[in-house]
Amino acid sequence: MTYKNPSPPTLNALIKLHKPNIPIRPAINNRNAPAYKTAKKLNTILNNHLHLDNEYVTINSNTLANEMITLKINNKHGLLTLDVKDLYVNIIIREIIDITRTKFPTNNDRQTTNQIIALLEIILGQNYFSFQGLI
Repeated sequence: MTYKNPSPPTLNALIKLHKPNIPIRPAINNRNAPAYKTAKKLNTILNNHLHLDNEYVTINSNTLANEMITLKINNKHGLLTLDVKDLYVNIIIREIIDITRTKFPTNNDRQTTNQIIALLEIILGQNYFSFQGLI
C-alpha cells in the first residue's frame, strides 16, 4: 500500500476555454503521493460501510439525462443545478471526520471505527503540493 519512491503531489493549471476571461482551474495530481494507495483503499472501505440517505451519484451529463428518463416526477419535484466553485478548499475537515464517525454503522467495533477515522484524519490532513519543483 506504499510507494517505494513517493513524490509530493504536483499542482497543475487547467485552462477553462469554455468560460469568459479563460480562468484557470488548479488541479493537484496525487497519484504519486505517499498516501495515495491508502486513500484509494480507504475510499473503498468507506463506500462499502457508509450508507447515506438520499445518495445520488451521476458520472456525467449523458448518464444523468438517461437516468432522468426513468424518474417518476410529480408537481412537488423540482430540478436544481449548482456550479460549485472551490468546493474542496471549502470543506471543513473536522466536520467531515465528525460526520463520518456518527454515520459509521454501529455494527463495527470501536477499534475498527477509530482506525478508519485515524486514517481519514491523516489523509485529509495531507494538503501539500509542489509547484515547479518547489514545496
